[in-house]
Amino acid sequence: FNAAGVSICSNEAHSENDLDREGRPHIQMLYKMLGEAGSLDEALAFLQGENHMSSEIFFIADGDNNRAAGIEMSATHLAWREMNDDHLVWITNHFIEPEMVPFHIEYPPEASSKTRLMRVQELLPPGGPDSLYGTLDVTGGLKVLRDRYNPLFGETVPEEQFDDGGTIANNGCIHSMIFLNRKRVFYFAAGEPPVPSRQYVGFSLDELFGVAGAGPPDPPYYQ
Repeated sequence: FNAAGVSICSNEAHSENDLDREGRPHIQMLYKMLGEAGSLDEALAFLQGENHMSSEIFFIADGDNNRAAGIEMSATHLAWREMNDDHLVWITNHFIEPEMVPFHIEYPPEASSKTRLMRVQELLPPGGPDSLYGTLDVTGGLKVLRDRYNPLFGETVPEEQFDDGGTIANNGCIHSMIFLNRKRVFYFAAGEPPVPSRQYVGFSLDELFGVAGAGPPDPPYYQ
């Protein structure tokens, strides 16, 4: 997250047929973008100009310009999708752009990335069976991040189950965050699993960067 209101998340993806041992690893590119990009366009231009070596998915949100995109990349291919007409865009951990699908390992239907994608598509768009559309403030966002329902098997996974169960709020989650890009505020949960069930503590970039008159987020946390 940077002072320009640009946040970037990195999701692992897996390719067997389009990797490269020469070029930039994704973590270097992520920090370069956070250090220099003031918009989604600047971040995309950087990615398009780089020789990258990884198979990866970035999610970039640009608060000041009200834009966001999921970027799928392998060593020699790159594609992205921006927010749709409902102002939504989402990613999990596999490629779904048609031109990128051939470069990703084929996951079985029960793979966690696929069941999480199914559940996101039930929760976010209007008209979905459990749609939260129109309520996606921080509280609504937490409902998504804390969701433990596996739509493939039609069951809610117990919170204490250590195996991830193919749900959004799985116990493989080591930290969980919500960004309020325009406000330069984020809420962060970490600690012992299940992480999404823990308190989300707020941080203000303006306060952290010493901007005159800046204070802590309101509210300071969400239970």
